Amino acid sequence: MCPMGHSKSTSGCLVPTRAPEHFRLEEMQLQLAALVVDKDKAARDNATLVAENMDKRGRAKRSAVLTIPDSNEARELGKKLAIMCEAWSDSTTLLKPRPDLDPDSEERYVSFETYKLGITSAIYDFIPAKYHSFLQARSDWCSLLRRKQGEGRADALKYIKRAAPQIFKDYGIPARDWTSPTTRADSTIIQSLLKFPGDKEYPEVPPLVYPDLVSNPRKVFCNPILGRILRVILFGIASLDKATVQTSTLGKMWGINELTPGSLAFAVIAAIYVLSPDSSLNETGLVSLIPYRKIYYKIKGTLVLHPDSPPIRKAFRLHAVTVFEGITHSSTVGSGTTAPAESQHGVHSLRDALRDIESSDDEPYDYDGSQNPNDPYPEPPRPPAAEYETFNLDNVIDSDIDDSDPTPAAADNGAPPIEPFIDNPQLKVASANLSATRRGGKKVARAGRGRGKGAATQGNEEPAAAPQPRRVSHRTRS
Repeated sequence: MCPMGHSKSTSGCLVPTRAPEHFRLEEMQLQLAALVVDKDKAARDNATLVAENMDKRGRAKRSAVLTIPDSNEARELGKKLAIMCEAWSDSTTLLKPRPDLDPDSEERYVSFETYKLGITSAIYDFIPAKYHSFLQARSDWCSLLRRKQGEGRADALKYIKRAAPQIFKDYGIPARDWTSPTTRADSTIIQSLLKFPGDKEYPEVPPLVYPDLVSNPRKVFCNPILGRILRVILFGIASLDKATVQTSTLGKMWGINELTPGSLAFAVIAAIYVLSPDSSLNETGLVSLIPYRKIYYKIKGTLVLHPDSPPIRKAFRLHAVTVFEGITHSSTVGSGTTAPAESQHGVHSLRDALRDIESSDDEPYDYDGSQNPNDPYPEPPRPPAAEYETFNLDNVIDSDIDDSDPTPAAADNGAPPIEPFIDNPQLKVASANLSATRRGGKKVARAGRGRGKGAATQGNEEPAAAPQPRRVSHRTRS
């Protein structure tokens, strides 16, 4: 090798020596070229796959491998499960065999935790037997079932919100009070449906479960608004104003012809939520802090643990007439649609009062004080009530009931609508004005526009005095 760093070839010519970094550069260039080739190939393969899996409108085709078996049945069963049986379920509820726990047994009603353990058994009893294998091994089918359970709950609340002015028409709630959660929280009339006079927090058993908004165990769960809520869910908003229902509704699709403890408990929870300042129905309200799921569990347990109590029988009979009036069915209810029983710890005044009513013979079966042998919706026989606790009603005791001027409850024979129990004198005047308007009385003047002297008054303010007539001279008169 020469001193200049050149190597001598066999022919005697000088050839420059290549540095090692030159070899590394060539290697990297070859790798880059190979990556470009692989990228082009992947792009062509991707285009081929897209073309094979897209329809003519550019939408992805559903692969036969990913299709969920009996998905339509899972969708309908999930929605029906939320309304008629169990409004909530947990991620650990399914994908396991049926536990050795009877959903109607007393062991399930010891606490809220044991109640949740029995949800699995309740769903097994609700779902047809041919899908029991899916409840153990098909995660996609179970996920679809639970997703539709939540959607069914949300759809029902959407319909109830839309029909809220018609459902609560007896209480004269102004339209502006329905506009937002804030207006609902500030409305004294709405709050009188959720709280008793003097309550600072929302009670577990609100006044709206009583027809006259006064705590009375003999009238519990008998408010007609609960039946209207279920009618809207099952047969649509238009069914409130129609004697018969001809369209295809959820109630007809599901073949519902009787109420269950789960459906009546869901109606109570839906009524509380629609009136509350919450924007979404969670297990616990984000704004109101109302424990919706626990209240649902307690109410459902009370309905099952006191089946022979006259107030409970009254509630089912009253709401059955409201919900199914004018409804004709082409099919019957399938097996396993009756919700299982639940209960909870903490027996208080309502539990004791219902027990006392059960042991007395002075309470008739019907509202009018007479037996009705021709009732089209007789109450089926139920098992005896379990000796377990249900409600925590320290704030609703008999001493809180004001019997000095009771408000009569609305009867089924066309009696005038129920007036709300309002402790505010100004709201009593507003409620009386709204009631007179509904009965064809003197109309309340509407608020005018503008800021001049001729602007109309709003609310309960006194109207402005009429302007004094101008003086006219004798010449002008002549």
